[in-house]
Amino acid sequence: MNPVGGTTFRAGQLLHVDFFDGNWQHLEMVSIQLSTTEWSLEIHQGRSAKMLRAIPFALVGLFLCFASCTSISKRTPVCYVKPAHQFNNEQSRQAAQVFWTAFKSADYASSDQALSLLTQASAADPADTHLIELTGLCSFWKVVEHNRACIPSQQLVGLAQQSLAYVEEAGRREPCNRLTPGFISSARYQLGAMQCDTAMKQQANCELQRNTEIYPQFHGFVEGWVLTAMLPPDHPAYEDAVEAYFATLDSCAGIRVPRSFPKIGPIGLSILAKRSKTETVCYNTNIAPHNVEGTMLGLGDALVKQGKLRQAKMAYESIPQIPAYVNWPFKEVLAHRIEHMEALQRKWVADSGCVDAAEPAML
Repeated sequence: MNPVGGTTFRAGQLLHVDFFDGNWQHLEMVSIQLSTTEWSLEIHQGRSAKMLRAIPFALVGLFLCFASCTSISKRTPVCYVKPAHQFNNEQSRQAAQVFWTAFKSADYASSDQALSLLTQASAADPADTHLIELTGLCSFWKVVEHNRACIPSQQLVGLAQQSLAYVEEAGRREPCNRLTPGFISSARYQLGAMQCDTAMKQQANCELQRNTEIYPQFHGFVEGWVLTAMLPPDHPAYEDAVEAYFATLDSCAGIRVPRSFPKIGPIGLSILAKRSKTETVCYNTNIAPHNVEGTMLGLGDALVKQGKLRQAKMAYESIPQIPAYVNWPFKEVLAHRIEHMEALQRKWVADSGCVDAAEPAML
């Protein structure tokens, strides 16, 4: 059977297809389940989906043409699972290694060296899209953590512009990467905030929300992280940003997490660990060794700022139950948050929209 791209798929195989026309607002994911007797097609549009079963395969093309609000003829179809990236030379491999070593260990002092090496390596091998993306991510990291990295404020706009340019280029080259839209939208919001560009911030806001609808397992956290830091708690979009955190938890756990009891224990962690076999973003990984800790810390921060201190404490107190917590470098930060929630609420509300706020180091 050759449904797309001339590629043969075996019976029972689950194929994920991303259709992309260069506009992240139009990205849709299609899952096609093939079997010996029937196939099912699921088109994800926001948080809703439509399922059709036992329809003759000849109707697939016709259905796709009418299932979307945009013309499918302009799109680049079919995203295949990529093998592990192989760098073309030792310079590129070392640059990437320096970045990941610094990033995973929160070694902000090494961020300048990492960015310098990545910039040189990507200039020497401009065809390597992975290097382009890493250079953008390193720039993004430096902007986000500019206080801890001791970066002068006058350098921030240039870094933010560089970050956005690199991640946008990576997105153009690899539209099937489901994570890159989050970095693009976050970098765009950063730059818009620095330049007081309301239109740019609004565009990024819409992108962040749309990303969450498409792939909540990852982008719900990104939307919540960015917007709860930048918006005051009485802003109409703030509650949606908090809900985006829960969209990540819900989609990863496979159940609705009680909003009044946002805590996670051993059973919930085992569910996330099992789910991570198919959705790696749902648990701690080699790339993000404290992913769950960061998610629960961000959710707690968002709830503190909203004045929901009881729920925030539940989120915070879930973190020590995570197996990787013993190696988490921010235990003191967590303890300080739990002890000073009321004072932090006042500070974070006052700092809403401030790019240069020292804590929390979100934007």
